[in-house]
Amino acid sequence: MKNFTSCFKDVKFLTLFFKRLHKNNTGRYEADFPYLYICANEHNYARCDDIPIVFTELITLPSNSSTNKYGLICNNTGKNLCQSFLPCDIYVHPLTGRVYHPSNDPPLVSGVGLIKSSLAQSISHHFIPQDHSYDEKKNKTSDDIPITSKYFEWEGIKHKMTGSIANAVENESFHVKGYRIKIVS
Repeated sequence: MKNFTSCFKDVKFLTLFFKRLHKNNTGRYEADFPYLYICANEHNYARCDDIPIVFTELITLPSNSSTNKYGLICNNTGKNLCQSFLPCDIYVHPLTGRVYHPSNDPPLVSGVGLIKSSLAQSISHHFIPQDHSYDEKKNKTSDDIPITSKYFEWEGIKHKMTGSIANAVENESFHVKGYRIKIVS
């Protein structure tokens, strides 16, 4: 028998939960609970501090699994919800310094996921500063990620970060929404 807290460690439950989690478009509790998990007749409303998809681990994939050698584990689900790691699609939010990656292989709730802080820190040395006038003290986040980076070096290849998920991050991230800039003339 599983209790409430042990189910959050169960890989089968986590996989099912994050596969079924979607936006709350029911007209009920949308402002307070933007996500919904439906199980039979039960509606489970959910919210989170940022984005519900969090990449918790970077792994090497078996050579026969795909064209990509590396994968990101989603929300401690093991290889069940593993996403291909695409260095060019990493996005560092310029105000928060949080690091994001697409979550669409297979598609998950928001199409974008947050890279866990400790994982972001462990790959931070792969970020290349934008220019040579880089000032380490001014242009780094608290997690030591250069927020002016335009490139990410991975396996000896310099990947230009496309920023392709920037709009998705702006639309989905609750943490980022608190940092919206309002220009007053």
